[in-house]
Parts: sequence; C-alpha cells; structure tokens
Amino acid sequence: METRVVNQWTIIEDDNLSRWVEGFLIDRKVQNLSRGTLEFYRWKLKDFITFCDARTIINISQITPSLLREFLLDLENKGHNPGGIHAGYRTVKVFLRWWENETEPKDWTNPIRKVKSPRVPEELLEPVDIKVVYEMMAAYSGEIVHRFRSMPSTQSGLMASSKWGEATLVK
Repeated sequence: METRVVNQWTIIEDDNLSRWVEGFLIDRKVQNLSRGTLEFYRWKLKDFITFCDARTIINISQITPSLLREFLLDLENKGHNPGGIHAGYRTVKVFLRWWENETEPKDWTNPIRKVKSPRVPEELLEPVDIKVVYEMMAAYSGEIVHRFRSMPSTQSGLMASSKWGEATLVK
C-alpha cells in the first residue's frame, strides 16, 4: 500500500471506510456467520459510517481514539443504553482488528487499542424461589436436560442455575 500526506493526515491508499466495511461483511458471510450476526454488524457499522461521514472521515487512517470516544458519546446522546453503546464499541473493535490483520499497514497504530471498553452495569435478577422451580418442573412431564457452562450447586438432586435459558427441555 502506498501512503501520502494530505493536510495533517497520512492517507493509506485504498483505505476507504465504506469499501472495507463491505469487505468485512463479505468475510463474515464467508465464515458462515448467522444472518442475524451479519445484520447486526451491518447495522452497527452503518451507524459508524454515518457518524464518520458527518465529520468528513472517509478513510480508516483518519480514525483516531478521540473520534471513537466521540462515537460512543454520540450513541449515548442518541439514547442508546449501556449495552447498545458497548455493542457499537465491540463491532468497531472487531472491524478495525480485522482490517489491521487483513492489510498489515506499516506505521499505523490501531486506534481502538487506546479506547477502553465502555462499562456495562451487571443487572442482577431476582432469585426464583425453589418452590416455583419445583412447580415448573412438575408442570412439564418430560425429561429435563441441563447444559451448563460451569457445574452449579445442587439441592435435593435438583441442579439450579441463575441462567434458566441454559437449560433445554426434551420430551
């Protein structure tokens, strides 16, 4: 890749943000990611491109840590919750790391490395009374198969987990 200096920016030829986002989405499609994941990336990266376009940022080499922080603040100002802001951060992070790996640009430091991940407060759910769990199990007449990432504690032979969605019911 050739480089040239324009005003205060060093421009890496062929680092057009929109073109590379399309290349990223093609790469993810080739990796056989789900349609939902591809749409998520497309949607979040479209927000980022729109933000950059409004600031006349058209090339990846123009992206700075300050610009990325402004993008996260812009998401907050538009009403995104902490999870939505973090999703925007993660998407841009994955994209910029992919681009860096794909192009191996010389004398370029990935700006995402200087931006800390936004903090997402952990929302604790109210615990479910064990009687309610027994009632739910009694209402289902099939076999319960549990898939857990880590072994939970047991009570009277019942496996309990705070993540009920990790259990699969099989007839």
